Amino acid sequence: MIHRSKEFLVFSTVLPLLMLNIVFHNVEVIARLVILVKPSICDSIELDFDHLGEANYDRL
Repeated sequence: MIHRSKEFLVFSTVLPLLMLNIVFHNVEVIARLVILVKPSICDSIELDFDHLGEANYDRL
């Protein structure tokens, strides 16, 4: 039977949970950035459509 230290068991249990926490935190940060940036992207697309003119806008 393999004997493992308490430190190893704690580390092997906590590390995956810590990594999951980091992943979920990053997903939350990216989602917040998308929500903040999305209106400005839509505004820039509308500006580009206005710049293209009616003929090109209808084609899109």
